[in-house]
Amino acid sequence: MTASVLVTPRDGRFMACILGSPEVNAVGDTKPAAIDALKAELTRRQSAGELVIIEMPPVAVADLVGRHSAEYRENLREIVAEAYRFRDEEKAREFPE
Repeated sequence: MTASVLVTPRDGRFMACILGSPEVNAVGDTKPAAIDALKAELTRRQSAGELVIIEMPPVAVADLVGRHSAEYRENLREIVAEAYRFRDEEKAREFPE
């Protein structure tokens, strides 16, 4: 398992915490000691429960429909219409009738 760890000085010592989970932390007299203490804390937490890795599906654009204001949707329609106009102009130049 790989984790991003932030190590910061704290009152003459060092605190290591998991990025995104500041409640998972440990303190040591040196940076390496803080990291070792954090590893021990993670091991303790793993043995107390079950570590499960999950994958979340990406959010599709269609899933976002209805999540934005009417003004946002209107702006999006204008952008789409402009893109189609541009495409049609390009096609007309490239393939004249």
